[in-house]
Amino acid sequence: IDVNKCEENALALLKSVYPWFFQQGPLPLPRIEEPDRNGIWHFEWQRYRVDGLPNTRVQANVRAIDGKVVSFGSSKLVGVWEHKITPSQAKQKALQIGKSDDLIDIEVVNWSISGGGGTRFYNIRLRASNRKTGQLLYCGMTVDALTGESEAGMHGWQPAENDRQSGFVVNDSLPVWTKQGLVFVSDRKLAGMPDWAIVPSQLFLQNQTGNLFSLTSDLKTSPSFSTVSCVPDSSWIGIEWHGWTYALDLQSGNYRILGHPERRGGLPTINSAGSWAVVTGVGRSGNPDYDLMPDKLERDPLLGLRGRLVMPNSEEFYPIFSPDGQWVYFATSREEKEGQWSHKLQRISAAVALTKEIKRITPDQVQDIAVLSEEVERMSMFPNGIQVLVQNRKGIFAVAIATGTVTRAETQNVQDAELGVPIKEIKDGWAGPTNDRITFSGKTTEKGGKVRWRIYSCRLDGSELKAHTSKDNMPVSLYEFPEGNKTAYDVNKEWALNEIRWEEKNNRSKD
Repeated sequence: IDVNKCEENALALLKSVYPWFFQQGPLPLPRIEEPDRNGIWHFEWQRYRVDGLPNTRVQANVRAIDGKVVSFGSSKLVGVWEHKITPSQAKQKALQIGKSDDLIDIEVVNWSISGGGGTRFYNIRLRASNRKTGQLLYCGMTVDALTGESEAGMHGWQPAENDRQSGFVVNDSLPVWTKQGLVFVSDRKLAGMPDWAIVPSQLFLQNQTGNLFSLTSDLKTSPSFSTVSCVPDSSWIGIEWHGWTYALDLQSGNYRILGHPERRGGLPTINSAGSWAVVTGVGRSGNPDYDLMPDKLERDPLLGLRGRLVMPNSEEFYPIFSPDGQWVYFATSREEKEGQWSHKLQRISAAVALTKEIKRITPDQVQDIAVLSEEVERMSMFPNGIQVLVQNRKGIFAVAIATGTVTRAETQNVQDAELGVPIKEIKDGWAGPTNDRITFSGKTTEKGGKVRWRIYSCRLDGSELKAHTSKDNMPVSLYEFPEGNKTAYDVNKEWALNEIRWEEKNNRSKD
């Protein structure tokens, strides 16, 4: 929704709630703040007293995605606000203090008053441009209304928050291989995103020909992707972020909600047909153990009924479907003695697991594959379906299903040949893209201090390292689903509005 429509919506509501403000005379020009990181426009109309101090004020915040007024208010300065320094003098003082030979076009962008008793201040925000680069800079300033003393904010002149530079050039993580190509999480730039937007990490797809697209365009303060998953040669991916879990088809844009903040279902796996998902959760049955919960996806997108596989004396995590859909593999953790836990890789037949009922699983229905030394942090299946990749805090391992043999991936001495620097840290292991390779996120640091986390793959012995994502950060266009006439923006807007409606229905605050 454009700014004019958002302003119109703000005025319509304020006129109905505060008619006295609009009866005082011609409407002053508004102060408009561009949307913050949550996509909220701020509109404010201010009237002033004869002495130049703010008198009455009305303001409204409007959500850019749908033009809805999400908050509003009014204020009035009453009584005597003692000041020896006039507002005009305070602004001149701030401009004088902020002046620098490195800056041009210094101006006051907004100001307010605060304090009472013996402490009263003008709070003044300045804006200027760097003389050499043209970069916009901002500075907060306070001027004592009784003495005229002034000081800049803690950090002085700074770029806007969304323009500050970090040492990270790219920060790619959580890779998975899909039928469409490589999916991963990153903070790469989004093409067409407005300058005011502070864009957190998003989900990206690099297709089979190497072209990169954005799958999400979410402006929440911290989407916090915790899980991305897929079975080999499938177009369905599982996504878990900021309390919500989705199944998404990269071919059509169809999706299903698998969990939300009050009915969680994490660590999703979806079979290649997109007909079933399995998540990890505790459900509502009163049993606090983490169990596997099958979810049949032949339903509308909203969260539907889930089954529950109750296995005694253990916690089950990280379900993954086999490529042929015949098995569900998972990790278990069991407390043998106080403070001592055992960990296993196990599997159960999909014919037994895929149910919408609460089903008690007997020991004979579960097959042990391997004993694991540590709690699992990530799991995936190799394309041939005969090995499982397991990652824990000690490293990345390939587990042979037939024998239970565990083979450690040797990734300690790999080097990025393009950058000419070693890969010092490795995380987020994933099986593939072929049966003899593993994929991961690796960190490099150049001599000049530039830091990159890129997606790489190599053989289990660390040889034949290949970088899959680029070293540079260029704006990325939104993905268009091959079927269904949808773009990633269409799907993301549906998700955002679904989540907003749920938050409003449950009286939750929403970013």
